[in-house]
Amino acid sequence: MFASMTVWLPALSVEDLQFSYEAAVLETNEGRDEQLGTLNQRYTAALSKLQKQAQKQGALDKALAIKNRNDRFCVLILTSKHKTVVQ
Repeated sequence: MFASMTVWLPALSVEDLQFSYEAAVLETNEGRDEQLGTLNQRYTAALSKLQKQAQKQGALDKALAIKNRNDRFCVLILTSKHKTVVQ
């Protein structure tokens, strides 16, 4: 039965398979990137909220540490976006 089913399948070239693979990778990466973007926004929003709370409490050293962490995280996000490559 399997042999008869393979007759109906079109023969794909290496280029067609490569194109199909790259399209699937890009689609998967888009979904992942969207989810990561949401997580990153929530994380930075939470850090900003903590920083404001620390400032209101007068814990300026804590507020500065949180701000520095948020700044480093934002730089990390920006630099990692430029390194995304389909392999």
